[in-house]
Order: sequence, then structure tokens, then C-alpha cells
Amino acid sequence: MTSVPSTQVEPTAVYLPNNRRLAEQIAAANLPFPESAGRVVLRGEDIPLVMNRIARRSQAAVGITGDDLLDDWLAAGNELDERVTRSRILWNDARAVYGKPALCLIAAQGGGFEPQNARIAVCARYQNLAARFLEQTYGAATLLNVTPFSGGTETLIGVGLADAVIDIVVTGSTIRSLGLEVREVIYTSDLALLEVRP
Repeated sequence: MTSVPSTQVEPTAVYLPNNRRLAEQIAAANLPFPESAGRVVLRGEDIPLVMNRIARRSQAAVGITGDDLLDDWLAAGNELDERVTRSRILWNDARAVYGKPALCLIAAQGGGFEPQNARIAVCARYQNLAARFLEQTYGAATLLNVTPFSGGTETLIGVGLADAVIDIVVTGSTIRSLGLEVREVIYTSDLALLEVRP
């Protein structure tokens, strides 16, 4: 089921992510935003903070980001303002291996793999979700060998800088081309619709 904006007062602005796959999914959802609302494009990971600040100014607004980016922000100890409501827009992409983006633990195909002793490169955008998963699943000691990177985490295995990575998998083509495989799906993501109703 897809949620649509339900703000009684028309939003003065719609905050949209500049992340390519998120933008594609939002366009495909064809949401009925009013033409009068301005469009502001930001990094998806910044939208929760922006919506909190708008809520404090008591302005009607809508923001859309990925559930994964929002939940990573929340896992860092942040909270949504009580005036921000969250709903979900289901991700619908037939190209996605898991039907939607999936945060995964990835390692070389075949062979043994022990996460407790592995050097793990984590996409920095998801470092809080990754840390929570690793600690809950393999223990706090696993976190000693975790390094956040801004991008290209999959390539770090091939050059010997990591034994495993945690990153988003959509089609899986990148990891297959590098001889890697998903060892564990940590989290799957839909779109998060954030609304401020003054």
C-alpha cells in the first residue's frame, strides 16, 4: 500500500533527495504535491534534520528520503520532532534483487568468512545501522575493525583493504562483477514520507 501526503494545510515546500535511485522512485510514485509548493533538493540523509527544523518553525512541509537513511539518522541517537509524521511509500523496482534496496554484508564468493575477525568497510551513510547490526549479531568486538568510507566500498576487498563490506545492494551487478556475494541481508528500504503539519 502506498501512502500519499495527507497534510491538511498545503505544504510551502517539498524537500526531495538528490540521490539518483531515490529520485527515480519518487518520480515513479507520481505523488500529488501541489504546484504552489516550492521544490528543494538536498542529500537524502539531510532531510530528517531539515524537517525537524521546519517543524520548529511551524511551517507545513513534506520531505521524502529513504527509510534506510532516516533509520540510520535515528540510530545515531536523533529523534523526529513530535510535529513530524512518518509514513511509508513502498519501493517498487523490478530490477532490485530483493525488490528494493538492501543493506547487506558482502564478502568474496565462496571460502570461509568470520565477521568477528574481519576488517569491515562500511558505507559511511549507513554506519549507525551497520554498527547496530554488527554489535547485536557478532558482538561489540566486531566494531574494532570497522572503517567508514564515503563510497566505493566494494572495491576495497579486491585491493586487500577489507575482508567484507556493508553497503546497499540494488541490482547486484557491481558485487557480481567484483566476484563478491551477499552473506547477509541486514535491512531493506522503502521511501520515508515525512510531513509537518503546523
